[in-house]
Amino acid sequence: MSSVAKIEELLKSHLEASHVSIVDTSGSCGSAFEIQFCVSPKFEGKNSLTKQRLVTKALEREMDKIHALSMKKLISPEEYANLSPRSRSPFEK
Repeated sequence: MSSVAKIEELLKSHLEASHVSIVDTSGSCGSAFEIQFCVSPKFEGKNSLTKQRLVTKALEREMDKIHALSMKKLISPEEYANLSPRSRSPFEK
């Protein structure tokens, strides 16, 4: 079983992610997750597919426990800085 905290830890350590928002969409059984938001300098200049591959690689140790993973907004710090304050506010910690 994976957890939101474990996935967040892996994204922060492997991708140097500064802002991360993850939801367990499995009904708390730990097998389905949605990455709503992830800001990483490693996403700079990358297309969507490459960003998704970077996330999958970062979660490599957990992927055998995850049945479904949805990735919504994977962006670089520059892209994050260009978001309107309203777009950023749900993810600011």
